[in-house]
Amino acid sequence: MEENKKLKQALFLFKVCYLLYLLLAFNAFVNGTAWMYKASYVITVAGAGMILWMLFQHKQYRKGYNLWSLTAFVVSYMISAAAHLSYGVTENVKGLIWLVIPIAVIYFSAFAMSGKEIRREIKWISAIYICYCTVANLISLSMVYWGRKYDYIDETGTAHGIGYRWERLWGVYDDPNHGATITIVALFMLVYLFYCIRKLWQRIGLSLLFIINFLYVALSDSRTAIVSLAAGIVFGGCLLAWIRKKSGTLWKRALVPILGALLAAGIVLAGDVGVKAVYRPVNQKMEETVKAQQPALQVKKITGAQKETRKNDLKKDYSNGRIEIWEKFQVI
Repeated sequence: MEENKKLKQALFLFKVCYLLYLLLAFNAFVNGTAWMYKASYVITVAGAGMILWMLFQHKQYRKGYNLWSLTAFVVSYMISAAAHLSYGVTENVKGLIWLVIPIAVIYFSAFAMSGKEIRREIKWISAIYICYCTVANLISLSMVYWGRKYDYIDETGTAHGIGYRWERLWGVYDDPNHGATITIVALFMLVYLFYCIRKLWQRIGLSLLFIINFLYVALSDSRTAIVSLAAGIVFGGCLLAWIRKKSGTLWKRALVPILGALLAAGIVLAGDVGVKAVYRPVNQKMEETVKAQQPALQVKKITGAQKETRKNDLKKDYSNGRIEIWEKFQVI
């Protein structure tokens, strides 16, 4: 019993370190540092150690679902890696290790935990994740002013184009889509905590955190993120309706979550458009201010057609050319 408790504590600590490492891997100010390179090896060794420790306690993980399908997935990766050995062995081995660690440590560890332990762990993980995203996104939002076309050069000499550029807020991330997608997870976590918490002042605080993180998503102009957020809300409403109907609830009460989710998704999409509309004149004034403060800086003039490329692409094809690419690779 004592051994199981120690293992659970060690697994939780590893999950927190693993989560923070993955989040920092997308932070342009951190991912190029030497200690992050060393941290990847520490995480890998620690993950392997956790898996070995779990193997000694393998009986309590036998009830885990999808064992054989996940094993087949790993084997398929190994076959694919073996077929491409000419492209390098090290990267394939690293990929295999980083594939097995989440499956074994994060997924299967849950089957040895009680419902209460899982909920407590989710709350702690969510709190850590939200705190990181909020700090990162507050810094990112401040870069709307001081980070115009900001280039950061890391320890290896690699230049990172971050800040605010091309009318999109990249913030501290190497890619606005990455930052926005990471933030979407924080938004769902905030909704979960909002549902769990009953105190009014705590809910007000969570609402403020939601607004801060949503502002980054809107200004990042990431269609991937905003569509994911809307789709996730609708899916969550359908799932809640299915749970209610399964428990014998009347259809009328089961349909309420679906209608509420559709309304929430509509508000999210409208909010995204609204934030951009409100910010557009502010952005124009800020651009003029920056140019006035840096008169000696020579900037290439962007024509209207070039400046509106992203919007024009959006009008022509919401997938921004992705559907066209997929059609070319269709097997006939």
